Amino acid sequence: MLSVAGSGWLILAFVTIERQRALRKSRMVGKYRRGVVEEEVEEVCIQLVEGQKLKCVGSMVYLGTLLTTKMKLTREINRRIGRAVAVFNDLKNIWKARGILAMTKKRIFKSCVMSVLLYNCETWVYVKNDAERLQRCCNKLVSNIIRWGRNTNQSNNGDVDGEFDWKVGEAEILDWLEGSTVKEIMNQRRLRWFGHALRQPRDAVQREWIESEIESDSKSFRIPAENAAR
Repeated sequence: MLSVAGSGWLILAFVTIERQRALRKSRMVGKYRRGVVEEEVEEVCIQLVEGQKLKCVGSMVYLGTLLTTKMKLTREINRRIGRAVAVFNDLKNIWKARGILAMTKKRIFKSCVMSVLLYNCETWVYVKNDAERLQRCCNKLVSNIIRWGRNTNQSNNGDVDGEFDWKVGEAEILDWLEGSTVKEIMNQRRLRWFGHALRQPRDAVQREWIESEIESDSKSFRIPAENAAR
């Protein structure tokens, strides 16, 4: 027997799935993500066993990720950027330290800042604008580290220590990140998550969802007979 709280979470998950199906059937998912269509989703009130009603909300935080009924990532990306910048500022003494190697700073940046910026990105349904905003945030933080390092070297040579006197190009930032853009990192994590989900048992929710999506996409995309024979 499930408790009232447990049954409530199951009902909430069911309502969320049904809303996503309704959005897919309307063929307006693309416009939904860009904010072109503001279609209202029908509110559903579920009555529990003890007579309590489950209130439908427009957004909720689940496992550290902000979920919305309109399937948009704008608010979640704002949260990710704000928290990543806060962590970056807390470690400012490390970025400016002279006795810490650049390689060590890279590892700290990837483990402490990038992990916060791209938390749970494996499940994101993002658009081009979302990836560009994350990339701009990452470039700004990395450029600050490079500038502080250059100013430190300049002061060691006897010159005046100035703040942000150097311009940092995108090529140098990409080289500092070892050639990986934010979009490439998100795609790598997504593929890794897909592989993990497909290794689950056949009755697992993750595997059933991925296989159903692949099957629905394969029906709309038909391979010519001569190519299929090969």
